[in-house]
Amino acid sequence: MNKARLIITAIHVENLTQQEAAKRYGVSQSWVSKLITWFNLEGKAGLGDSTRTKTNRSSCCAETSPPSPRLGRS
Repeated sequence: MNKARLIITAIHVENLTQQEAAKRYGVSQSWVSKLITWFNLEGKAGLGDSTRTKTNRSSCCAETSPPSPRLGRS
């Protein structure tokens, strides 16, 4: 079980607050908040090992691609 799933499980089973879970597992409260959001939006799939890195890389690369040629008057 990865850390994200462990934290979400602890929050739901032990009724921990975000702050308690963050302190127990040595992560920031904001990261725990993101985990909860991902879990609520995507379910267990939102807690996978590579959930955010692929999304961030693709959006990053789209912004840095060369501009397309201009159409219209010269």
